[in-house]
Amino acid sequence: MEGVKISQLLKTDHINDSDSFIILQEGETKRVEGMILQNLKTSVVNNVTDGGLDKALSAEQGKLLAKRLADLEYKPISILSFNNNSSVVEMGNVIHGIKLTWNLNKQPILQTVNKENIDVKLREFDLIKDIDKDITISLEVKDDRGLIVNKTTSVNFMNGVYYGVSNKDISTSEDILTLKKELSNSKARSVSVNCGQDQYIYYCLPSRLGNCIFFVGGFEGGFTKIKTIQFKNSFGYIENYDIYKSTNKNLGSTTITIK
Repeated sequence: MEGVKISQLLKTDHINDSDSFIILQEGETKRVEGMILQNLKTSVVNNVTDGGLDKALSAEQGKLLAKRLADLEYKPISILSFNNNSSVVEMGNVIHGIKLTWNLNKQPILQTVNKENIDVKLREFDLIKDIDKDITISLEVKDDRGLIVNKTTSVNFMNGVYYGVSNKDISTSEDILTLKKELSNSKARSVSVNCGQDQYIYYCLPSRLGNCIFFVGGFEGGFTKIKTIQFKNSFGYIENYDIYKSTNKNLGSTTITIK
């Protein structure tokens, strides 16, 4: 594949944005789009004070031209995504490491996880450590122009919000554990249940999340907080839980919005 010098192309009268050229730069060939050459030509012409374009494209301007072309082609490094495989963990549990994965828009010259250098070719990393509380992990990358960017990912510990139906009183930790569980730090959600013969609907959550307001069919009400207990989850973590119960039974297929 043969290439032409940038200076020769820039003397061409007509360069279309949609054109594509093979150029010779520092002994190597590379493909350049017409739009980039147009921008470079404009930059050169705007900086010519005398002697015309030929003078601007003289040998002495070679390095400047190469730099301007590099400037036009430069893309700042960015972290497109950064995730871990254990973003939510149940309170009381201990995990012994997480897998980190990320994507970049180009190769860095330096990258670190929590300020520790790692191979610049890696796009995944196993962080081996015991984790029993919320943590934030930082990824930092640097490109060939010295630009540094970073992104974080977190592991968050949450307890369960439990809901479901039962024809018996839900009043103990063991009872609550029979219901459907969602790990969450929010009391707000919409849930759908099928409440059959002699069954009531129950909603149980950490007291620290605050009092709940229930809406069924767009109308507020229909639930009562029947008690607060010391709830022990399946990992032995203990905290106060509020237990709500529907005022009516046999409600059939029902959707409840909790705020």
